[in-house]
Amino acid sequence: MPSLSQLALSDTNCNEIIDLLLRGLGSRERHITYPVFHCSCTRDSALHMLKLLGEQELREMIARELEQEVRCEFCAKAHDFSPAEMRTLLEEKRG
Repeated sequence: MPSLSQLALSDTNCNEIIDLLLRGLGSRERHITYPVFHCSCTRDSALHMLKLLGEQELREMIARELEQEVRCEFCAKAHDFSPAEMRTLLEEKRG
């Protein structure tokens, strides 16, 4: 068998290299799969992140009367929350 560096420099594909390595061992058919990205973030999980803020920070955000955006660090999906939703969140935190 040629060295792996020679095989890598030749036009031998990965399946042919595997066949060479496993010659005589009875290799079986290989299947190709491709990774698929999936982020499990939801609006509820973004709301949970807002719950981690302190009461004072929530009050300041509500006082600005602007929607607040929580963006997932993995998929970059943005979730917007209104001041009314944050007021409800603040009430839940207190209760």
